[in-house]
Amino acid sequence: MKTAIAVAGILTLLVSAVPADKEKERSLEARLSSEDPRERAVGARSALEKRAASVRAAMAVVKRFAPDPERGGTARDAMRLLGEMRAAEAIPVLVEHMTVSVFYKSSKRPQVPDDAYPAVGALVDIGLPSIEPVVAKAVGSDDPKVTRCAGVVVRLALGDAIARAYVKMRIDAEGDKIKKRRLEKLAAMLGELKKTYRPAGFAGKSRTRH
Repeated sequence: MKTAIAVAGILTLLVSAVPADKEKERSLEARLSSEDPRERAVGARSALEKRAASVRAAMAVVKRFAPDPERGGTARDAMRLLGEMRAAEAIPVLVEHMTVSVFYKSSKRPQVPDDAYPAVGALVDIGLPSIEPVVAKAVGSDDPKVTRCAGVVVRLALGDAIARAYVKMRIDAEGDKIKKRRLEKLAAMLGELKKTYRPAGFAGKSRTRH
């Protein structure tokens, strides 16, 4: 519930420059339902432009506030919005800030990784398009935090069995010793996560929405 409220709030903030009053909504609906294909095309283009503007605004917020610990909540809500929108075009920005952590100040409850690291949660929500960029990030880094965050994305987006098979395939195909070693660390992280982190409702199946 809190997540839905936060997403709704940041959406209102981000698209404040794009009018969204009832008259505009009715106008868009009228165009999309028009018998004139040209009017329908104009309506579709308008809807896509509004979405694109929202995604650009959310990415700008992430880039601006993710480095600032005092504005972590602002960056978190923008990341969550990008995940909710399945904004695949935002994957590079989310991967860049994958290890940015935002912890709740007013609660002592433990946070699961895709909550503590909001870019991770957003990448999981985006799903399959996130896998290659996330694994590439892990292959290029020796940072344990990068490996852990990448493991969470791969595991939750693909499910346990497919995630293990995918990473094994990557290990078998990798000729570079350093990259192979990093992939082996990712594989080990998948095993560790399976033992220590099973989010509510997760049954080893993909969270990706098709």
